[in-house]
Amino acid sequence: MQMNMNQTDAAKNRALPNFKSSLNLAQYNTEPEVDTKSKDVSSSSTKTTTKATPVAAVAGESTALLKAGSSSNGGREYLRSYVNEFLDSHAIKGRQWVVFATAWNEIIDSMRAGDEISNSEKAMLRFDSFQGFAKPIYLPVFQTAGLVEQAAAIASNAFSTVPSANMSSNMGENTLLLQMSAGEQVLNKLREDVCMNEALAETWELSMFLLIELLGPAHATDIATLKSILIAWSENLLPSKMHQASSSNDMEMGGGGGMNKGYQEIPNFDDDSSATTATAAGGGGDVTEHAMDAIPLLFHCLNVTAFGRVCSSLTSLVKTIQKKLPSRKTRNSKDKKSSSASSSKSSSNSSSKNNDTNGVKRPQSTSSLSTLNTSTSTPSFSGFLGNGSEIKYSSLSSSTSSKFQSTIQNNEKLHDEGPIDTFRDAVRDNIRQVFDALRSMLKSSALLMPQYRNDAERLTEALSMIRQFEGGFFWDHNYASKQLDVLSEDPLMSPICSKLVGLLSVRKADAEPSSAEARRRLTFFVNSLFMTMPSAPPVPDMNSFSVMTPFYSEDVIYTKADLETANSDGVTVLLYLQTLYKDDWRNFLERIGVKDLSRIWSKEHLMETRLWASLRAQTLARTVSGMMHYEAALRVQAQLERVNHMELDEVLRMKFSYVVAAQVYGKMKKSQDGKAGDIEWLLHRYPNLRVAYIDEKPYDRRGGADFFSCLIKSANTQDGPTIQTVYRVKLPGNPCIGEGKPENQNHAVIFSRGEYMQAIDMNQDGFFEEALKHRNLLEEFKTSRKALPLTILGFREHIFTGDVSSLANYMALQEASFVTTGQRVLNRPLCIRLHYGHPDLFDKLFFMQNGGISKASKGINLSEDVFAGYANSVRGGSVEFKEYCQVGKGRDVGMMQIYKFEAKLAQGNAEQCLSRDVDRMVNRLDFPRLLSFFFGGIGHYINSTITVFTIITVSYVIAFSALFGFEKVGDRAVVILGSIQVALAGMGILQTLPLLATLTVERGLGGACAELFRVFGSGGPAYFIFHIQTRAYYFFQTLIAGGAQYRATGRGFVTRHALFDENWRFFASSHMYLGFELLGALLVFKMYSKSNQFWGHCWSMFVAAMAFIWTPYWFNPLAFNYSAVRSDYSKWLLWMNSDGGSAAHSWRSWWKEEKGYMSRLRLAEKTTVLWRAVIYVVLAIGISGFWDLDSGHILKFMHMVLITGGSLIGLLYVDWLGGCGQGRCAPKPSAWTRFLKIPLILTLISSFAIFISRDSFLLHMIGGVYYLCAAIYTVGVVAGVASVSELMRVHDLICGHLMFIPLFLLAALQLPDKIQTWLLYHNALSEGVLIDTILKQARRSQQAEEAQASTEQVTDSSNDIALVEMKRLYDEQQRMIERLTRTVQQQQQQQVHSQQPVPTPLQPKELAPSPVIQTSETVEQTRSIEVVPADLQDSSVQPSPEPQAIDSTSPSSTSAPSDPNSVFPGSPAALEARQTTLGDNLVFRGAGPVG
Repeated sequence: MQMNMNQTDAAKNRALPNFKSSLNLAQYNTEPEVDTKSKDVSSSSTKTTTKATPVAAVAGESTALLKAGSSSNGGREYLRSYVNEFLDSHAIKGRQWVVFATAWNEIIDSMRAGDEISNSEKAMLRFDSFQGFAKPIYLPVFQTAGLVEQAAAIASNAFSTVPSANMSSNMGENTLLLQMSAGEQVLNKLREDVCMNEALAETWELSMFLLIELLGPAHATDIATLKSILIAWSENLLPSKMHQASSSNDMEMGGGGGMNKGYQEIPNFDDDSSATTATAAGGGGDVTEHAMDAIPLLFHCLNVTAFGRVCSSLTSLVKTIQKKLPSRKTRNSKDKKSSSASSSKSSSNSSSKNNDTNGVKRPQSTSSLSTLNTSTSTPSFSGFLGNGSEIKYSSLSSSTSSKFQSTIQNNEKLHDEGPIDTFRDAVRDNIRQVFDALRSMLKSSALLMPQYRNDAERLTEALSMIRQFEGGFFWDHNYASKQLDVLSEDPLMSPICSKLVGLLSVRKADAEPSSAEARRRLTFFVNSLFMTMPSAPPVPDMNSFSVMTPFYSEDVIYTKADLETANSDGVTVLLYLQTLYKDDWRNFLERIGVKDLSRIWSKEHLMETRLWASLRAQTLARTVSGMMHYEAALRVQAQLERVNHMELDEVLRMKFSYVVAAQVYGKMKKSQDGKAGDIEWLLHRYPNLRVAYIDEKPYDRRGGADFFSCLIKSANTQDGPTIQTVYRVKLPGNPCIGEGKPENQNHAVIFSRGEYMQAIDMNQDGFFEEALKHRNLLEEFKTSRKALPLTILGFREHIFTGDVSSLANYMALQEASFVTTGQRVLNRPLCIRLHYGHPDLFDKLFFMQNGGISKASKGINLSEDVFAGYANSVRGGSVEFKEYCQVGKGRDVGMMQIYKFEAKLAQGNAEQCLSRDVDRMVNRLDFPRLLSFFFGGIGHYINSTITVFTIITVSYVIAFSALFGFEKVGDRAVVILGSIQVALAGMGILQTLPLLATLTVERGLGGACAELFRVFGSGGPAYFIFHIQTRAYYFFQTLIAGGAQYRATGRGFVTRHALFDENWRFFASSHMYLGFELLGALLVFKMYSKSNQFWGHCWSMFVAAMAFIWTPYWFNPLAFNYSAVRSDYSKWLLWMNSDGGSAAHSWRSWWKEEKGYMSRLRLAEKTTVLWRAVIYVVLAIGISGFWDLDSGHILKFMHMVLITGGSLIGLLYVDWLGGCGQGRCAPKPSAWTRFLKIPLILTLISSFAIFISRDSFLLHMIGGVYYLCAAIYTVGVVAGVASVSELMRVHDLICGHLMFIPLFLLAALQLPDKIQTWLLYHNALSEGVLIDTILKQARRSQQAEEAQASTEQVTDSSNDIALVEMKRLYDEQQRMIERLTRTVQQQQQQQVHSQQPVPTPLQPKELAPSPVIQTSETVEQTRSIEVVPADLQDSSVQPSPEPQAIDSTSPSSTSAPSDPNSVFPGSPAALEARQTTLGDNLVFRGAGPVG
């Protein structure tokens, strides 16, 4: 959003004092004051901006991000522009810039430690400083990237139209003025852009130092000549005479400031035109004299258009050195030792012979950031080229100087090639290109005036001597190689080369960090410096404060098992985090130096990996790490203020303390819970961290126990760090009498040491750059101008979970709108902001005397935070809200998590309506503030309830009007006006204006509109409509039945697909039943209405009904995946038909839990519920046409009921038979059940269709019976009759199947699955997150489950086939035995008649093993079959003395397999093996003669 320039200037002038006060810089202004002229200019500028300060103060206070997103790059440019404005608008002195650079570098280091930026990005974002250089700091690369190239382009464009005339003979005054105009144009650009001026200064300084160090003392004289000439030419670049000449010329030419434009329009620059122009100007001689004196020497002597070539060649040189120098090794250690030994001998000689080359100093530029205090005065080009009298060099080390001199003496006459050195040759080639480019910039002597030709010739001679000197870098190979060897040992070379590469070759687009979070944090920090904030005192004098975080049993640090355990969809937490934060993961691997991912679980990196994942989730480790930035920030500020380091730790402990109220730490410690060990690890990591917990000590066996409030810390002992108890306070009893969280906070308050207290939730985070401003925030308590004392101070929250999915984005937008626009308006002008939760700052002394920061009564104080605001307002405190500070906050990211959160808030607000605190509040507020209190608190939930009640009322009213013929007023039909409907819809859309305003301020109008378009396109309206009903349902239910309870939403990641029955359990009672009820009422209106205006009347109710039903499934990942839908259907049927267990196991158990609150209703509340039964009865009477019933209609209806009912009962019975194979009855062939289902289903459908088609009255009767059953069910539920649940079960079965029809159709198309995935995760996809990686894993898991189920089904079928086959074989064997028995009996009878013995089968010594039958359910169970004829088991039968076995099976030679698992149970080989085994094991016992 573009701001007024006066407001911008005023905001910029306020930014530095605010930051100075934040770091307490005023006491370190040790730089000399500016001259009188500069003071005058500064004072005039101050007077100008002071007038705009009141206007800008309001804008600065209410604006979060100025002009954000206005650039075409969508947010990658405004960070750079903010810092440019900050640098350009303040006259900051040297010491202050050092302090700012120190603080900025600490911010960048904290981001690198958090893996939000990479090493290369860290190097580009940090201020640089080089030891031994007079200039204290160098701007970050991301501020100077591309500016040198831009300056070259400016100079080239400015001088491209200036003719190169011969100055000594025929150069006209017009040409002189054109050159002067071009030079003035370049200088104006430099004057406007401070960062460009600094970039040129840094490039000149560092490149000259690099050339001096590289070429060495052999070329020191020539380099000094080259440098001195360029400095001399730049001294008179913009003297005061030039300003006088320019002003006089402008006056004489009749225009002020139009000289450049006028002369650019001249097409020809010949002598006549020059003379004519000079004459026309009046006083040609004076103009020529002024122009001759005012021509910039650098622009006159050099061809500035070739500056780009110099930059290009210099870039190639620096890149070559940067790439090869770090890995270069000294060629010969012996030469190195000899040169080192002779260094002391040659040092004295070199100092006496070459005074010009000795004592080489590192350059100091006069254009350091301290010169910005004279930016309003005329800059000199020497500001970035340096001044001969001001350039200084720090002495090189004695060893380096001696190496130079020894190298010259040892190699004075050696020109042999020496060893091959490709790096040396490449550097030589690059230096030649640099010198060639410099010579190309030098104009010919014929084009120079006589007084400058000498300098030009000296410059040319110096360049030639550098290249032609035989003992120098270009010809002496040993000298050049040893120069590079010496440079490789200089630790400054690598950072200087990196800095030059950034100045010369890094583009603007590549300079800013790639992380959107890093850009957001830096942008907010820089922009907040433009806002109004009070001055901060020194650290020893600041207000002390404490931070407290309540903790119960949430995650502390993710364990390896937590990160590797897959959810139901097969997605691990680590996979999810690696996918969502892929840039951070790459930065993390770079930081720990790991390329093999298997090493992240090594002992060395295990804790780092766990911590990396935990810092990206809503864990205690993230909260503690963020809050401990306060200590780090105070430490940096105290060091900058030069607090005695011996007293530093003591001062920090006095000013800051952090207490984690870990209520159940004692129980965790006793049960050896790993979370207790993680808490202790945090204590060791942060020595100033404290943990408070409640300890329980039993003193008898009857349950008696003493309770203590304990405080522990980490202490260093001789055996290492241990946990030490600091305080142990005995309590009168168990303090946990309410919800738990309030008691957890209240018992730990006594351990806080600060005057002020900040309450931080477990799902919050802190940032180092925001901690730097915390002293300023604390000063708000003292500088408040409110009539009542300031006791609660709130500030912004940033929702860091908004990029996970569309749901998370909606939650983030909802919270952002409330914590910025909403609280801003509640604070001013409504003056009714209370306390709505953390991270508000409390005046601890005030609240300890007025009831504490939270109330702990169970139920009534479910929303414990808001009661602190009520107590504060009633007891005379005031509340303020500021926007220049922020903390991070995590929100729920899944549909069910958000549902639980909204339900908790709705129940908490319902309990507030019944509390005495609200009664006291409303009786003490004036009427305007009373209205503001209503709409800013419980009124929001009351309005939601009224909205839903209105939707229900309107739906039934139009249904009754159509059903009973009330659509007319007299003879005139009621007509709906479409324009009014559209206008009403627009009124609903107007509620998005606060969100649009907030996004416009922070992201720009284009970004705000794009965000709203994405919200509407991805189903945002359905989400918000859905949660209107969530709030209304739980608010109304709590009002009539009570039962408010804390709902643990969980703070994990939701990456799984929720089952259909799970969604049904969560949302059926509160949303789906109402949605089907509304659709039923609208269907009645459609059937009976005669106005033909269904959509005109009902479009809004229809949208609400569809939102209530389908929103949970639209926002469910993989909801339209075919395999997932099939799995959902089977599991839903199993859940519907199961009995017993919990709500997750059966429908009946769930129904009992859902309707349990009915038993708590009193008579008045039951009457309220029974009104719906009256509505259902009226609808049943109207739909069925009760007054028109006759015997014929009743008989037809009974006929239809008998046929369709009989078909349905038969179908259910056959379905029951189909399940007999599960062990509930005797086995039945599945083919029978499948065959019988077909005719029964066809009979049911066809009979129903035939009856309905013949007489539509039957359809009306069905509708009437439906609503009559609904009335019976409602009365039965209120009366406590459990049997009516079967009516609802049938209703759920019908509605569930109706919902599965579109689900199966959409899943079969496959395209809706892709569209849903893109819309749900467009936020993550826009940040480059491959969410498909997560969903592919989930799909693979679904397919694996489907394949496993199919395999089990095949196994069961194979087992059934095997069982049937075995039964058939058994029957055949029985028949064979019977035949053999009859044959034996006949033979015996013949023997009796013939008196001859007959051989009989003999009994073997032992029976062979029986065949084994294996199934998938009983793999290890065996079943033995012993086949012995009954008539042969007589005890009188005696075996024959000569046994003989009779084989009765054909494949007798085949033996049974030794391993029963060697073949698949249902395969043909298994069947054959079983048959053979059965035949081999079938033995008979022979019988003797029958007596």
